[in-house]
Amino acid sequence: MDMEQMEGRVLGIRYQVLDIAHHALRITHYTLRITHHASRITHYASRIAARARTLPRPHLLLSLLTLLAFALRAYGFWWGRPYALHNDESFVIVHTLKMLAHVQAGELPDPETMIYGVWPFYQLGLIGTVVRAAIAFVGSLVGYGGNLSLLYIGRLLSAAYGAIGVPALYVLGSRMFNRRTGLWAAAFWAVMPLSVRDSHFATVDIQFAVWLVLTYITLWNVATHGRARDYALAAVMMGLTLATRLSALPIFAAFVVALVIRDWRLEIGRLEIERLRTTHYAPRTTHHALRITHHALRITHHASRHHVITHHVSHKVFNCAKMTNGRRPRVPCIRA
Repeated sequence: MDMEQMEGRVLGIRYQVLDIAHHALRITHYTLRITHHASRITHYASRIAARARTLPRPHLLLSLLTLLAFALRAYGFWWGRPYALHNDESFVIVHTLKMLAHVQAGELPDPETMIYGVWPFYQLGLIGTVVRAAIAFVGSLVGYGGNLSLLYIGRLLSAAYGAIGVPALYVLGSRMFNRRTGLWAAAFWAVMPLSVRDSHFATVDIQFAVWLVLTYITLWNVATHGRARDYALAAVMMGLTLATRLSALPIFAAFVVALVIRDWRLEIGRLEIERLRTTHYAPRTTHHALRITHHALRITHHASRHHVITHHVSHKVFNCAKMTNGRRPRVPCIRA
């Protein structure tokens, strides 16, 4: 092998080494770029999380969730027209019409059923009468003779209850845990398929769930604050929940639990106050005890000095009497 071939192979090896080094540098470069972008993503994610943690009052987000919930529930409320294809819808509408017939006849508003509570029938009858009267009045002004069916009014009422559940769950989650938990609960309720589906029916299921959430809010206020208005609101909410559906009777157990928690918190607060009072008065008690000890030591000191002086005087008198043999000396032995 001559020198030219050797030089050619050496140059080829050098070119391969340089090519490998070039690719290694490119890989290092792209790795650094990926690391840089990952750090930027982490930085922005941490900023977003910090802003979410320091969100003062998420009223805007809560309002958007409420509007979204109502839109999802109100859309298609005319489904199945002109028939009420849901058995419970037919039941509610028929007994509401019977109650309105009793009212028009001058009798008591009796829905003639006790399967549910009476509040859904009273509510639908009152709201339906007002809405239909308002539509008839506006229609007489613009020349429109139609009106809205009581079935559709009931479905829109269920959609409104479904939207009210969003802020209600936010308040309950915020008070029991924190605002982030409340927002997550409200967001899940806004888009939950079962809630959206049942809000399209003129039934009592959705409004019963919302009344339960409102009742739990007032019971939490009873457990944490225990003010007179908290007890009054809890009584009103429990009454409306029972008037919506009689199966809410176990809610009284939650009321008892709220009372137990309230008493437990009061006992903890009383013990804490006693501890603080003890901690407050302990230094003063120690100070007075030290002062008493100081005065006792001063009294003991003065008493000991008095004893020494008395002993010294007695000794001088004894020596003086010994020196004079009991006779009165011309010059006093003890000088002042």
